[in-house]
Amino acid sequence: MNRNDAVRSIGMKATAWSVSQLTKYIKNIFENDWQLTQVWVQGEISNFTRHSSGHMYFSIKDDKSVIRSIMFAGNNRGLQFIPKNGMKVIIKGYVTVFERDGQYQLYAQEMIPDGVGNLYLAFEQLKSKLKQEGLFDELDKKLIPFLPKGIAVITSNTGAAIRDVLTTVKRRNPLIPVYVIPATVQGVNAPGEICQAISLVETKCAHLVDVILLVRGGGSIEELWAFNEEIVARKIHECSIPIVVGVGHETDFTIADFVADLRAPTPTGAAELVSPPLHELNQGIIDRSHRLQDSMHRIINRFHERLAYMQNSKVLTKPELMFTERKTLVDWLTTQMQNAIENKVEKSIHQYQLLNQRLDDLSPLKIMGRGFSIIHKIKTQEQQQEKELVLSVKQVKVNEQVNVTLLDGELQCTVWGIQNGKKK
Repeated sequence: MNRNDAVRSIGMKATAWSVSQLTKYIKNIFENDWQLTQVWVQGEISNFTRHSSGHMYFSIKDDKSVIRSIMFAGNNRGLQFIPKNGMKVIIKGYVTVFERDGQYQLYAQEMIPDGVGNLYLAFEQLKSKLKQEGLFDELDKKLIPFLPKGIAVITSNTGAAIRDVLTTVKRRNPLIPVYVIPATVQGVNAPGEICQAISLVETKCAHLVDVILLVRGGGSIEELWAFNEEIVARKIHECSIPIVVGVGHETDFTIADFVADLRAPTPTGAAELVSPPLHELNQGIIDRSHRLQDSMHRIINRFHERLAYMQNSKVLTKPELMFTERKTLVDWLTTQMQNAIENKVEKSIHQYQLLNQRLDDLSPLKIMGRGFSIIHKIKTQEQQQEKELVLSVKQVKVNEQVNVTLLDGELQCTVWGIQNGKKK
């Protein structure tokens, strides 16, 4: 928002800014600065007061500057210590302008005592960085073998952790081979030696082991710091063999825990996660063997029942019945076929007789038998055989010769007269 926008936004036409306009403008700048929306500040507490509402009001200062600060009750309720004047702390929060007083303030969201705070801050920053890069993604976690062919243990060969791991694996499953890869797990050399040990397992022992335990006993945050180093985290993430990390105690969390394929609360817990108890495996084999035998017996019994049923079937006990039944069926089918043929023949004969009767009824001889005759006109003397059937009186003339065919012969007649066909 520029100056003119700020003026227009409150409906004023004055050329000079009011105090509230200027304060609002500055506040807007603070709230849009990404660095001020999440900032870590290190300093000393002064003027500390705790309001009855639970909010904490104080200043955070160093030898050159002071910033008014507030920590709301919702944020300070989980503090593990009571802030006091003169206490050096590290605060995570955001900075904005309190409009009523026109002053910028630090709004604290988290607070830790300074001292371990430097390490804590480094831990949080590295954790945030690696998480954004995807090193903690669950989809990248490799599957831990249920029954490893061998376990590589990377730790100090003089610490309590190696004894705990060896004791635990031997107690639970002495058949699983364990290979100890010594490495310093504390101090400035520890990160490099841990990475070298992981590389050694990958290049020299991959045919012997399929899981790595990276373990260490409890200690202070400084003593466990090797497991918060970035090179160790990246080496764990890049390792082709699944890694189980068991560092410190249940409440100790390191960067290695987040990157590992599986986190164990302690070295002993790590050993338990990769060594299924031998007696449970044996019992599981026995149980499965029993279930397999029961299943086989049930299958065999079902086959026996089917075999007994087939042995008692008519096919095997009285095979002649099969032929008798088939023969009876053939006889029945033959009879049915003969009946069908006879019916067909009788029906055809009946139809023939009906047609013959109809032909006989239409025969000219039969009609002539009832007194009718056929008259032909004789065209010429030479063409006696060419007869023209006379159907009308108009075909003949007086004195013309015609043949009249009766049922028993022909008459040769002369037309003596013609009368109109219409009867009077």
